[in-house]
Amino acid sequence: MGRPQNPARRGELIEQILALTTTLPIAKLTFRTVAAALEVTPYTLVYHFGTRQGLIDAVLEQAVQTKTRLIGGVEFAHLSRAAMAETLGAVCLSVVAADGVAAVRLQFEGAALEGVDPDVGAHVSAMYLAWKSEFGCWLQNQGVAPERTPLLARIMADFLVGIQYGHLVSENGAQAVEAFDVFLPASRSSPSLRRRRA
Repeated sequence: MGRPQNPARRGELIEQILALTTTLPIAKLTFRTVAAALEVTPYTLVYHFGTRQGLIDAVLEQAVQTKTRLIGGVEFAHLSRAAMAETLGAVCLSVVAADGVAAVRLQFEGAALEGVDPDVGAHVSAMYLAWKSEFGCWLQNQGVAPERTPLLARIMADFLVGIQYGHLVSENGAQAVEAFDVFLPASRSSPSLRRRRA
């Protein structure tokens, strides 16, 4: 009978691999390359993750969970417009943080590989869909007509994706903050968000 896995050791390995992804793309995450970089045996990785798919799943899942935790989660349908602005501001801060570029790159790479690499799960696209769904619920709670919420929810979700991509390409935090500063007041005062008349 094999030894039981050590959850603490597995967590340590995930954090080390996440740090490794700042210089090593997901496409090159194999047991051999990771083992060499971390100075462990490939058997250690097989023992804790089973397969390459298990390793990549664990890394992307942890990356998404960490970012979600930093911004206070993605359940905000009940928020007021002011509170929503604060939540989006937290997103901005997470994007322009010192390690933000690496985290954003990891997410975009994961999203790009979802359709072509069978070892990459749908963690990133699932998070995007969760954002879009929650924006839709929030818009309805703001009194937006149901027929308009899908489009507006997608626009809001796409804005978040777009601003992160722009920051990834330019690594210009000031531009990202400027974009957020323009978007936040507009999102609160847009005629599209005005409550329907009774």
